Amino acid sequence: MSRILIDEGKLRLILEKHSSEIGKKADFSNAVAAATFTVSCCIATYENWWILPGWLIKASIVTIASLWLIWSVLMTCINKKSNFDHEVLFEEIKEQNEIKHPFSLVSIKDTFNDYPNKYLLYYDKRWRCWFFFNYKTIDDEENNIQNMKSKLSSALKIGESNISISYKTEKLHSKFSVSDNEMKVYEHKLYEGVISNPTDDVIKTKFDIDGVQYKWMTIAEMEADPVIQKKNADVVEFVKQNT
Repeated sequence: MSRILIDEGKLRLILEKHSSEIGKKADFSNAVAAATFTVSCCIATYENWWILPGWLIKASIVTIASLWLIWSVLMTCINKKSNFDHEVLFEEIKEQNEIKHPFSLVSIKDTFNDYPNKYLLYYDKRWRCWFFFNYKTIDDEENNIQNMKSKLSSALKIGESNISISYKTEKLHSKFSVSDNEMKVYEHKLYEGVISNPTDDVIKTKFDIDGVQYKWMTIAEMEADPVIQKKNADVVEFVKQNT
């Protein structure tokens, strides 16, 4: 499940906007109670009290009970017609989420070697940089992992049964977007991927599949690459600290 990051002031404005609606729902209990009380007043008998005749006391109480009944029924109908509920409130809060970029990262080590110390990266032509595999996060964890396995399988031409993915950790990153010229908040979930029975292509230090370049690199090599450090140093450090 993804996180929500929202400015306190924006959250307060949303809650104040719906303050009169929060906690209200179509509840017939008040109307039932009012109806029961009204009926009991109608069938009850009242004796004279001081200078007030019993019939006047009864009429007054029945009138008050009837007004309560009318008000209860009216409020129940109004609340029932309202489309506002906790889901509507939640969606409105989500719209103000400052985390616009939830991504799942997959770190794949060369576990087919005796001393695995390299990670599989792909070359992004748009960014002109080597990146860890990354995919838009799906809220449902099971579906998220299946989505990553499916896309890795398709990209690397390896059967899904030969790919395992396990969750490691997650972290929020604030970084400047060069393309959009603004600060953005990224939610990165880190997963460890393991490839069993890799193909001959995949075990090569550098290879191409369907026009995409792939390369095995150590963390030290990534840290020495000026382009990676400029565009993706935070992710490299994130992987380094957690794998």
